[in-house]
Amino acid sequence: VYGSSVNSPIRHKCLSVISKLMYFSTSSMIQSLLTVTNIS
Repeated sequence: VYGSSVNSPIRHKCLSVISKLMYFSTSSMIQSLLTVTNIS
């Protein structure tokens, strides 16, 4: 997300979505999301 190939508004939106997911999700929801999502 912090690479130079991604411009600032897109980077901000991605981090905002990840932040909201972490804040509003339960721990079991986060665990199930991380098992099926490829984050690289």
